[in-house]
Amino acid sequence: MVGGGADLRPLTGAQRGVWMAQTLAPESARFHTADAIELRGPVEVDRLAHAIRTVLDGAEALHARFLDTADGPRQALRPERDWPLERVDLRAESDPAAAADARMARDLRTPIDLATDRLFHAALLRTGDDTWTWYLRIHHIATDAYATALLIRRVADRYTAAVTGADEPPLALSPLESLLAVDAAYDGGDDHAADRAFWSERLAGHATPPTLGGAGGGGEPARAAIRVRDDA
Repeated sequence: MVGGGADLRPLTGAQRGVWMAQTLAPESARFHTADAIELRGPVEVDRLAHAIRTVLDGAEALHARFLDTADGPRQALRPERDWPLERVDLRAESDPAAAADARMARDLRTPIDLATDRLFHAALLRTGDDTWTWYLRIHHIATDAYATALLIRRVADRYTAAVTGADEPPLALSPLESLLAVDAAYDGGDDHAADRAFWSERLAGHATPPTLGGAGGGGEPARAAIRVRDDA
């Protein structure tokens, strides 16, 4: 556990749930999300790599680290401008597509530490003379399917502009502070109160959920009610 600091920010409600679940099962990679986009035809790989770097650098939520502090979990932005974007030529493999699948599966199964590790990994895997796979893995605490789709679209738009000579489109990515402000407004608003009342009534009588604090105030660690599986 670490102390507070000026650069520490709160978590959103959704992030708190993911952080809790990951902390209860630190060895699990269950919260990884990933996309593999197959590219067929001539690829200007340097321009594609530049587009990927520009977009992922501009997505602040991807560059957070999640710390357990005296005030509860907090996130701190730790931008890393020289993160590795893998480029791997697999054409010499007996089955390049299978080799690419194996590399992606291995990465997807590898857990990360939310306090110290980068939340994403990107790779360009060449499986043929005119065939590439762009692999992007992001921890669910930083994104969801909709947000990832937006990132992929931003990369596609910037790459297309680069190869056609068009003007680069704006990144149009909101800063992390904007998201936190929206979440804070919900927490303090009528919608949150109504939602809380609805679910409190719906869940009345169910077992107390697990927590990371002492169970019943006695100082004994709470035990998780579920087991997170990685083979499902």
